[in-house]
Amino acid sequence: MSLAQYLKDSPLGEKFILATIDPDGSPIRIADNAYRTESTDDPVSKVFRPIIVDVPRLSRAMRGDWGGGISGSWGPLKTATKMAGAINLATAAIRGKKIEIQMTGPRLVVPYADAATVLSGYIDSRAGDVGGGITINLRDRRHLLDAITLPPNRFDSAVEGVNFPASNDGKKKPLVLGKAMGVESPVLDHTTHKRLVSDPVFGVINNVTAVYNNGVSVSFTSDLVNNTYTPTVNPLSSEVITADIEGIKDSAGTFMTTLEQFIKWLLLTFSTYDLADIDIAGFPADDAYLVLDSDKSLTAILDELTKSVIGIWQCTRLDKFKARLIEEPAAGGPKFSEVKHLGDIAWKEENDIFYSIPFTYNRNHTPLGTLGAIATVSREIYLKAEGDEGEKADAAILSTYPEAKVAPVLKTFFVNKPAAESVAARGLLLYGKLRRSTTVKLPFVDPPLFILDSVNLSDADVLDGDCLITSIVEDFGAETPLFTVGVWQ
Repeated sequence: MSLAQYLKDSPLGEKFILATIDPDGSPIRIADNAYRTESTDDPVSKVFRPIIVDVPRLSRAMRGDWGGGISGSWGPLKTATKMAGAINLATAAIRGKKIEIQMTGPRLVVPYADAATVLSGYIDSRAGDVGGGITINLRDRRHLLDAITLPPNRFDSAVEGVNFPASNDGKKKPLVLGKAMGVESPVLDHTTHKRLVSDPVFGVINNVTAVYNNGVSVSFTSDLVNNTYTPTVNPLSSEVITADIEGIKDSAGTFMTTLEQFIKWLLLTFSTYDLADIDIAGFPADDAYLVLDSDKSLTAILDELTKSVIGIWQCTRLDKFKARLIEEPAAGGPKFSEVKHLGDIAWKEENDIFYSIPFTYNRNHTPLGTLGAIATVSREIYLKAEGDEGEKADAAILSTYPEAKVAPVLKTFFVNKPAAESVAARGLLLYGKLRRSTTVKLPFVDPPLFILDSVNLSDADVLDGDCLITSIVEDFGAETPLFTVGVWQ
């Protein structure tokens, strides 16, 4: 019998919480009640020491309607004693080690193979009482992403050559991905004015497509192996050299142009995530750009990229990286009845409705104050601005909801207007109508629920139908495991 079926049939029946510390190394197995695997299980005939007295409570929520990273907190795991058999958990070298927590039923009813993994995280700090148990604080990989600052490398004049400008010493070496316009690259040689497009440690660029002097196209030579170009002009101090760039290729030699490719490359290059741990779906495949030339945390970069398409990213409780677009609730999710499952429901209407979404695209990375002889007025306007702008509006929304507002500017990373406009149009479908939200308590389900999953509520009055999950609090230590779930419809 599956665990979900067992809990459905016996909501107050006996259950076990099993924790394995360092499962891929020298496992330490503990539980809230005595539990032992059988000779036919994997692992074979292993004892879980019954010392757990408190199980982590997990909380996650969207930080805003427009996306970005989700907020989250994890409660600690507490034990009655510091000893797990012969191992002293207070002194054992377990800090930073992985921990997997499972939930299962009686061994004769729910086989160990059908135990549900409810948490896969990492051990942070410990606290304890002399002669008593310990408290083990847990974390996911987000704090590791917080600690990563990009771009990572700086110029060192001692190794850059005799003509390297002293004023560039110690500055960050840029990283350029995708198709970026009007980029002012740092000078490597003050005599020839050779410039570095992107730090070659992380891959070779695809191309330099054009170079400009105060916005006027000039000839140049490029060295794509070393990610440099050299303009043929000798610019005056009042003149600015910029270039249109096709950024770096990945390790397989593929020129990366999409947001999904950027996110995967960032995670694979700078974090501990493997490709199998990265789950991104639904992101547009349109040409985009990303220029990193000053200190920014990897989490801040991920926030900007996902917000640009009204999406979210999260480090899940199963130790995966997951990114999704915020979309209308989908049909086919687990169904829950107000009468059978949910109890009393109190709902509210969301405050803001938007009839117009301004957006930006095709960023000009170096707005110019002084221009040369520019051929067209539209080109002149672009070169002086920070990029192109647009707006997606629906007068019918304003007619229906006179209090509707203009949304904050949607800052996209797309090269072309249709891609940015498509995201803004989806934003109007999401936030150009009345939305209702509530919080419900749901029973344990397997596979587990995540932020942006859909559930179907019945017998719930105005909330009948498909709803989108916006927050989850998971309490596996309760007498009956429950999810406290925030939804909107």
